[in-house]
Amino acid sequence: MYSITPESAVCAALTAASGALLLWRPEVRRARALWVAIGLMGLTHGLALNLPRPNLLSTNLVHYYLGAKYPIPYARFYEVFQAAQEQPAIGIRDLEHPDRLLRAEAPARRAYYIDLLRRSGAAFDAMAPVDSLAAWSQRTGALARESDRVLRRFLSARQIADYREDVRVAVENARGRPLTDDFGFNGSPFYALVRHLDPTLYLRLGPVVGWANHAWQILAVILLAWIAGEALGLDLDGRLVACELLFASYDFTAYALPGLMFGELWLPVGVAVLAIR
Repeated sequence: MYSITPESAVCAALTAASGALLLWRPEVRRARALWVAIGLMGLTHGLALNLPRPNLLSTNLVHYYLGAKYPIPYARFYEVFQAAQEQPAIGIRDLEHPDRLLRAEAPARRAYYIDLLRRSGAAFDAMAPVDSLAAWSQRTGALARESDRVLRRFLSARQIADYREDVRVAVENARGRPLTDDFGFNGSPFYALVRHLDPTLYLRLGPVVGWANHAWQILAVILLAWIAGEALGLDLDGRLVACELLFASYDFTAYALPGLMFGELWLPVGVAVLAIR
């Protein structure tokens, strides 16, 4: 259930204005001008909300950017993410069992550090407290060597430095819920393939990537309105209304605009509906 915030209240007001306009049904020219005006207000509100950091590089954007850019298996997404920071694979979402966290219990953490220290050949006291084992794994370099091993397993030598930097920026920008408490990169293979046509995917994660993401989402709304409009037989006014209602929506403004899910999901649907038509 949503709580009322100033941001959602603005979207509610724009949606109410849209409903009033549908009931009023002014003459065509005036109606088009009003639909465009309300749509631009909704878009301006969304950009004002999402272009400043940390929203510019949201959790959704980070997941979809890293997932499309680097060939990491879904189940190992957070393990490799932790390795880029030389952090243990503990307390992260277990993507093989998404209802639980990985090694959340003390015995599992102990076993993890003991295995890590043994693989590195470091001398240690297996009866020491878990916190002592964790600290010792850092001091002996065992954790750093394990992180390097994980990165080399899933990434090429030329990708590792770029991946470390992208993860550093993502973590530095994150606010609130930890990035590793989400559900990994779950974009479709088709999305990952098409996303490689995006030139910003080959840049380091940063503001340019965030700005381009917002531009892609806005373009996706317009394309969907025209593609679906063609499939459903909507006239120009119907397509303008579709764009305006999306830009006024809190779901789009707060969740789809700062992420990469809207176009990835709905454009293929729109194309499929048009093909069926």
